[in-house]
Amino acid sequence: KIDETTWLTKIIVPNVKDGVINLQLRYGPRDLEDVTISGDINYITQFSSAYITFDPTSENLSGIAIGAADLTGNLMKTLNITPVSACTNNESDACAFKKIISCTKNPEYPTYYFRLADKPALIAKDNCLIIEGQGKDIVKAVDRLVLNWYGVMASSNGAANIIKPNMIDKGNITNINISKKTNFSGFKTNISN
Repeated sequence: KIDETTWLTKIIVPNVKDGVINLQLRYGPRDLEDVTISGDINYITQFSSAYITFDPTSENLSGIAIGAADLTGNLMKTLNITPVSACTNNESDACAFKKIISCTKNPEYPTYYFRLADKPALIAKDNCLIIEGQGKDIVKAVDRLVLNWYGVMASSNGAANIIKPNMIDKGNITNINISKKTNFSGFKTNISN
């Protein structure tokens, strides 16, 4: 236990540095069984960069802030995906200089979209993964996604464990590139957006 809300989980992965990945989670698998999954939630991981977007006019953004921070750390550390902060609209100072991205207006961009909803869910559609919930439930949805990536919890379509030993310890990523990955190990990105 790291603090009152975060647990350190060690996952053994053969052929990676030290053979162990230290993963910070807020919930365990039993706590996440109510997170529903629709579509191929791993499809979006084939891109080297992805937008993380939300509606800045939503009320109670604390769960989204925690979920986005947790997702960002896991995308960078584990999947070699460079997260790019975005907003669905420009109606706040926080979004004044960010790209405006939504799954419906910009379906060509790989996007993780945090959306407030009554129940926690992961909904994949094309290049978009919608992470739903409110407060702690949206954080649960992120933990559910991460545990799917590690193969601890499979989704209903059976897809899980996309983590490969050569995906860990990526080195430096210096710029942003929205493109499909061609090399998971030690790649550098180029600006293209």
